[in-house]
Amino acid sequence: MKFHRHTVTHTALVTVISLLAAWGLLFLTVLMIQPGGVTETLRMFWQDKLLIPLNAFPILAVLLVCYWILGNPFAAAGTAGLIVNLLSYVNLVKTDCRNDPFIPADIGLVREAVNAAGEYTLNLRIGTLAGILALGALCFLLAAVFRVKHPRWQVRVIGAVAVLGAFVWSMPKVYQSVELYTPRGENLSKSNVPEVFRLCGFPYCFLHNYDLYPIEKPEGYQKSTVEQWAEEDAAEYTKPGVQPNVIFIMCESYSDLSDEDVFQYAEEDNPMYGFHRLAASDRARSGHIVVSNYGAGTANTEFDVLTGIQTNMVSPNNVSSFRVIHKPINALPWDYQAAGYETYFTHPGYSWFYNRDNVYQFLGMEERVFNETYTDADRKGTMISDQAFYEHLSAALDEKLGGDKPLFAYGVTIQNHQAYPYSKYGFEPEKPPLSTTIADGAMETLSVYLEGVRDSTAMLEKLCDYFDSREEPILLVFYGDHRPALGQDYRVYRELGLMTGETDTSEDILDTYKTPYLLWANKAYAPDCDFDSLDLPETISSNFLGAAVYELTGMTGTDPYFDTLEELRRSLPVISHGVYVDGTGSVSTETTDSQEEVLRRLAWWKYYRLKDEPLHQGG
Repeated sequence: MKFHRHTVTHTALVTVISLLAAWGLLFLTVLMIQPGGVTETLRMFWQDKLLIPLNAFPILAVLLVCYWILGNPFAAAGTAGLIVNLLSYVNLVKTDCRNDPFIPADIGLVREAVNAAGEYTLNLRIGTLAGILALGALCFLLAAVFRVKHPRWQVRVIGAVAVLGAFVWSMPKVYQSVELYTPRGENLSKSNVPEVFRLCGFPYCFLHNYDLYPIEKPEGYQKSTVEQWAEEDAAEYTKPGVQPNVIFIMCESYSDLSDEDVFQYAEEDNPMYGFHRLAASDRARSGHIVVSNYGAGTANTEFDVLTGIQTNMVSPNNVSSFRVIHKPINALPWDYQAAGYETYFTHPGYSWFYNRDNVYQFLGMEERVFNETYTDADRKGTMISDQAFYEHLSAALDEKLGGDKPLFAYGVTIQNHQAYPYSKYGFEPEKPPLSTTIADGAMETLSVYLEGVRDSTAMLEKLCDYFDSREEPILLVFYGDHRPALGQDYRVYRELGLMTGETDTSEDILDTYKTPYLLWANKAYAPDCDFDSLDLPETISSNFLGAAVYELTGMTGTDPYFDTLEELRRSLPVISHGVYVDGTGSVSTETTDSQEEVLRRLAWWKYYRLKDEPLHQGG
């Protein structure tokens, strides 16, 4: 069929109008799928109008590429709609579930996501999903009914290449620009990533986070300067008279929530009673660490403690520090290896999750044991129980303690991983006594969570009894990885009248990220364990915990960075989410010149450690 000139013109006009209408419709649907709804997002857009093109352009780029490939505006609208709306939908569901937005790097974690999905209570938003699919189906129906003349293939290739070229150019120039990103939402904390995504638009924030776990290079960084620091800060290592076996246990979602005044427990009924009893011993020190994440991000706390580098200092957008480890880097396990220790790691999760098997090899763990070897292990609910973890660990220690070498071991539990419905354990645990009334759903979440805390505490007590039965000197380091996410938008916390997130005082912000820690010496090590030498305040940042243990066990001189941390910890023990606590306990959101120097040294050391430093220990 031969088209007349007026027909071609008419077709071009229809195409342009259709694409413009589709662009506007897709922009609105993406905003409507935003977590929290569209109203606050539009209010932010009105205040900061540059957010409109920053969010609209990626949608237009996807739409035009689809058009140049398919040649039909309606088919392009349907395809682009499914792409951008389904990505927005995944962000909505993930944010609902974990208070953690969807970023490009998550696409490479499909296997982890599928396996983990069964452990969460998912609000699938069926109505939203049905609407997305229906809109896509309508567009494809229109494409079948209204056939338009395709541009010549040469034009379509040129068009697609031009759009992709503009998009690729915009990524480093616009979407990766820290200077452009930082002013957006000036009243927002950059570390409150879910809130930034919600208010500043998913398309823009998603693309800003496209770089897989970047390591931010500090302003003015000089490799030679850090090398000079390393020489100046290096101490001479003297092997201590007693080398204790050092056992780290990081406990899933372990927090002292039940100590809040709203709980009316008799002392011995508190799920944390065993922890309190051990902490009160003259063979122990306890307090809190401030971690990088709330509700998720277990691996980040592992990273902070073992490397001495805080996750939030890796880059403004980093959400999973293990993903920046692609080669051996200096960390505590290497240091202890160099001092003559055997190193051992165990976790009842899968070896591929968080790429732990490779990461722990890069961190210096000689032996790594995962779920695959926990054959016939007891489960409580869907997870391997803390009791099974204790049995496995104690059996392994039976073989390793008392050998030619002292042991540096690190274990991570899994039982108390979210979610917390009654179906997790198959029964309704005892409800906690409260001074207030909360909804049935909140009580369900809370009681199941506290049942897990009770089991974790029982496991801790059994471990300490086991260690006291051994003749070898043992130091136990026990702590939680993060506070639990108890419902969407801090639901349980809000109903209990506790902290509500990152929008309150500096103390409230810190409380959001606090978990308890315990340093405990068995009877054989207690006479040689000098806790007082550490000058430990009640609260420290998680990246200082490993450094404190390093110092306590006589490791000074094996690693210049950890030697440096000994000093920096005393001047600025808490650095977290824009809040700083100095050596006197003073809390501030502003820093002095001397504190800025501490932060500068940490930032330069971080980059040197991850990018430039040769492996100086072990292998």
